[in-house]
Amino acid sequence: MGWDWSAVRLYARGGVKGNMGLTAYRQHVRSLAMRRDGQPVYNATVDRTSIVIESLLSNARHSVDILTGTLDPNVYGRDPVIKEAQFFLLTSPENRIRIILEEDSPSVRMLHPLLVALKRFKNVDVKLATEGVQRRYGYHFIVTDNDNYRFESDKRKPAAVACFGHAEGGESLRTAYDTIWAQCSGLSRPLHEAPMA
Repeated sequence: MGWDWSAVRLYARGGVKGNMGLTAYRQHVRSLAMRRDGQPVYNATVDRTSIVIESLLSNARHSVDILTGTLDPNVYGRDPVIKEAQFFLLTSPENRIRIILEEDSPSVRMLHPLLVALKRFKNVDVKLATEGVQRRYGYHFIVTDNDNYRFESDKRKPAAVACFGHAEGGESLRTAYDTIWAQCSGLSRPLHEAPMA
């Protein structure tokens, strides 16, 4: 994707600020988001992933696209993530969030904290990737505004790299997202038409 993977691996092993606490990590991610210079930041724990997702949402300007297995509520169901998603959608009626799920259950969807919070917004679309579509890729990611993202190269593992202001990587992921999105099926009921829990 255009960055030095050896630096990312060093970071993952604890070098180059890899051992910082959550408060310092949050500050580090926020500074990267403000600079938008494409410097990668590694994340693999639920706490660090949630911090990155929160920062991606708080810095999104017009679009958020998520490709995920279940939209893990331990990450996406946290209050700061939910509030940033709602604020993003309230900022402009043109802003949109698209979500591709690999697993779906209407009863679980009715209880998922983020999905419940986003039900009232018509600019949120959720689709389901069938098993046939899922066999065509092996990764998960979130991309915002074509240049900010978190990318898991192996969807079976939580390890990921995030970048803010990396247009080459962001545009590649957006292209991949649009291709996958076109092959996915819509939910039996749009999110904003689902009954309240």
